[in-house]
Amino acid sequence: MAYTTTPKSTQTTLAPATAAKVPATAQASRLLLKIFNDDVANPIYYGDSTVSTTNGIYIAPGGESDWIPCSGDIWALSTPGTTVRTLELA
Repeated sequence: MAYTTTPKSTQTTLAPATAAKVPATAQASRLLLKIFNDDVANPIYYGDSTVSTTNGIYIAPGGESDWIPCSGDIWALSTPGTTVRTLELA
């Protein structure tokens, strides 16, 4: 698979127990997304706009997601709030 744009890296700070889009604005024509949890003590969870600690996909402290094939919005949540990084490929 060939990508047509330069990979885009973004940092997002999550407010405590509040779901937020990661990144806030998706790269045009995004095909793949990877999420990195910068917090070394607290997990994050990702999914759709209804993401919670019970229905979200878990990312361990200091961990990362698999490559997520997506063109739409992805939301993340952390109970205490934390910083996450994303890498997009389009």
